[in-house]
Amino acid sequence: MREYAQDEVNGYFDVLAESLAKYHLPTQSGEYRQAASGEFMFMGHTEDTIGVPVMTFKHRDTRNYLWLKENGQVIVPTGSAWHRGYFDAFDYTSPEYYPTEEVFLR
Repeated sequence: MREYAQDEVNGYFDVLAESLAKYHLPTQSGEYRQAASGEFMFMGHTEDTIGVPVMTFKHRDTRNYLWLKENGQVIVPTGSAWHRGYFDAFDYTSPEYYPTEEVFLR
């Protein structure tokens, strides 16, 4: 597995942030929303369906992947378990997110 320098990864996140400022991502409800680069984890590089290198990012909530070309074009892959094509964000501060029953750990 290739290791990435922190400056290199920071550059990828800069490209992602610029792209997400231009494009809205699909949600499971069929609507589109503005996303932030902090919602994603950098996973590495791969090639798109025609062999063009892309940076791969995984969404922290849905675990779906987003591909990003070096020119900033966003690709939303679909057709597999991690390529479902939607990017909902969960509100972790909302009471609805957490169970109402107490859980005790031993």
